[in-house]
Amino acid sequence: CTLGDKHLTLGNYKKAIDTLLQALGIRKKHLGEHPLTAETLHKIAKLYYHKGIHSVTGHGNPLEKDLFVISVKEALTFCQQALTMRLDLLGKHKSTAESFHLLGCIHYQIGDMSSAVEAFQVASGMRSTLLGDHPDTAESYHCLGIAQCEMREFIGALESLRKALQLERKLSVGDQPGIADITSNMGMVYHKMGDNCSAREQFQDAVNLYKKLLDKHESTANGYHNLAATYLAMGS
Repeated sequence: CTLGDKHLTLGNYKKAIDTLLQALGIRKKHLGEHPLTAETLHKIAKLYYHKGIHSVTGHGNPLEKDLFVISVKEALTFCQQALTMRLDLLGKHKSTAESFHLLGCIHYQIGDMSSAVEAFQVASGMRSTLLGDHPDTAESYHCLGIAQCEMREFIGALESLRKALQLERKLSVGDQPGIADITSNMGMVYHKMGDNCSAREQFQDAVNLYKKLLDKHESTANGYHNLAATYLAMGS
């Protein structure tokens, strides 16, 4: 665990970022363009991304929105630098795929769904080729499906989510919350398509899994909420 990572677990993003910025300065001076320099750039981007996400409490505070925008823009800048360096030095590599995935997450939070889909497509394709059946591959397909749903690319979204679900089931020992999450997101795609019968089936499966695995949890409550919305849409 590096010092920067330790600060991240404590939630002290400013200290963690300052620590990694010092590391970045040293690595740029002594190593120049190097995989380790790119790694530090990527870690700084990831810190800024999480800082932005965690700055939003949902209370509508304008200062929170400003902090979110500033943090995510910084994340985008550092992520693009890391990605450029990794592409130049490593080409198609698991680290390059990692940066593409983070880039997709950043674009998604900014609301640039087209760029998010593009980044997740590259990340999922690269991870599928390099890693095969791996949790990271499933994660990229899952995120791709969510972004495609936001773009109303419903057929593509279902295909991506099915790939993620297949991998998650293959890699998991028994039922896992990740399976429920993907199942729920498939239900959301069907709901947006107007196929409420299929949506109800997916949401019910997700609720059953959440109840079994998490019991009284926010995800279980959200599952019931989605299921209720589907019943209303069906006139039930």
